[in-house]
Amino acid sequence: MMKKRIKTGGALILAVVLAISAFIIPKAFAADGVKVDANCSLTVDVTGTGYSELKTYPITVSLYKVADIAVTGQYTSLVEDVVFTDINSETTAEKWKEKTEAVVANLGDTAVTAKGDIVSGVVTINKDVNGNNLKPGLYLVNADTVNSDYYTYDFTPYLISL
Repeated sequence: MMKKRIKTGGALILAVVLAISAFIIPKAFAADGVKVDANCSLTVDVTGTGYSELKTYPITVSLYKVADIAVTGQYTSLVEDVVFTDINSETTAEKWKEKTEAVVANLGDTAVTAKGDIVSGVVTINKDVNGNNLKPGLYLVNADTVNSDYYTYDFTPYLISL
């Protein structure tokens, strides 16, 4: 009888320990790493902007690679005085805007990584200026100003992760 109580008590203690550990031990989530050798492309489309006139002008779009990306998703800045280590999945639009402004202010003589001309409202860029495939990283997208007969169109530069 005593052995039965010990076995029952031991089983009960083991069940309690296992139940508690399920709540105390942090849960782990796995994610696929960034494929740093993948080939990338960027499509810029101005056809849905409500400004149909933009489809009739060639617009030069320039890409500047401003950070490399590691398999872990961490960025390593290629622009002096701009840090991207605080960028993550919870980064706000305001923070992205601040980072973009910092990149533009510190771009200096950074060479254009890739260029494309929007013709009929759309351009897809998948090669750099040397003809190599675009690789993953953080890029600044900047479109040239367009002057029409009636309007001047200025485009806001932005950062995008490929």
